[in-house]
Amino acid sequence: MNLRQFLELFGSAGVRAQLQKFARRPDIKALAAIRKSDDTLSAQAFTEIPDAWPDDTRYVWVKPTAPHSRTQHALALLSKGMSVKDAAAKANVSTVAVYRAIKRRAGKPVCECCGQVIRDAFRNPAPLEDDA
Repeated sequence: MNLRQFLELFGSAGVRAQLQKFARRPDIKALAAIRKSDDTLSAQAFTEIPDAWPDDTRYVWVKPTAPHSRTQHALALLSKGMSVKDAAAKANVSTVAVYRAIKRRAGKPVCECCGQVIRDAFRNPAPLEDDA
């Protein structure tokens, strides 16, 4: 189920707008539509995908994740406390590649969704010039 389909389950435009705001938050991983006792739906947001959804869950939207490179996967493992050697081995990449990525990212803003360095051109785009 995509986000548009999930939002259409809720009749109120205000509720849909709130759910859309939740879906944009980087810490939210999933939304669940849960049936209440009066047969209406309520929504619940999750910061982690649960092992088991609540009993009366009827519909679930899970935020799609951006595919990561093997090096980015190793960096993610590093952020969870794994050593460089272990993270590189688990991600099937050399330790040199991991150390280069660490050096390349040092002091630079990193996208919270995909983990890539945000280049200056994307943070401060130059205005388009008028051809007239």
